[in-house]
Amino acid sequence: MGTLKELINRGLKEEGYIEKASDANLDSRTANRGSGNYTKYARDINACGLMGCQGQPWCCTFQFWLEVQEFGLEEALKHWNMTRSAYVGYNCFATYNAFKRSGKVGMTPELGAVVIFDFSHAGRVVRIYSRNGQKWWDCLEGNTSSNLSDRNGGQVKVKARPWNDSSIKGFCYINYAAEQPGWVHDDRGWWYVKCYL
Repeated sequence: MGTLKELINRGLKEEGYIEKASDANLDSRTANRGSGNYTKYARDINACGLMGCQGQPWCCTFQFWLEVQEFGLEEALKHWNMTRSAYVGYNCFATYNAFKRSGKVGMTPELGAVVIFDFSHAGRVVRIYSRNGQKWWDCLEGNTSSNLSDRNGGQVKVKARPWNDSSIKGFCYINYAAEQPGWVHDDRGWWYVKCYL
């Protein structure tokens, strides 16, 4: 059984992955660079018998792929409030609606939450911290660039976002553990969950 810590670490290791022009070299981080929206993430979700939507925007598929890699398909579907026959994890707004029907959405960043943006894009909260008296959170995103509003930039990237980012539709919460660990503050002014120290 996986953990949230391992899921986040797995996701961070994907930073720098570039989408492909075709279905060649899908496992390479940089080979066959292109704008065809071909990725190993869609290939692997297709191999699970679900719609990976190869050749289409993949920000949400990337987030579901992380769940499958860390927890297995059945647990990933439970986390996302879906079944095999009602899988919509390739679509940002349909994913948000699945969480909303289960009462698992809100407007406060939480570690591990899947975030859905108003501009049809998805990411994941991977760090929460304070800097110069302001609260921030880092977002792991697929199919993006350095631009905060980019929903089709072609790579996996981590971006710092302000606490009250106005482009957020909502956060989708997943209960990764029965006990929520406490927050700790380090000497740099950053906040962490205890298990990450």
